[in-house]
Amino acid sequence: MVMKKWDDAGKINLYYFDESGFSCIPSVPYAWQGPSQVIELPSKRSKRLNVLGYI
Repeated sequence: MVMKKWDDAGKINLYYFDESGFSCIPSVPYAWQGPSQVIELPSKRSKRLNVLGYI
């Protein structure tokens, strides 16, 4: 990665950034269950908390 080499050489200041969000509303895109089983997850409405991280 060219930018990492520039950072190692002191030519730039390279920062890493990521974001994520949390809430009490579950998100399960798929699940394994038997033909007669029903999978339920208890949940309640809540606000979403978004966080950012820099390194």
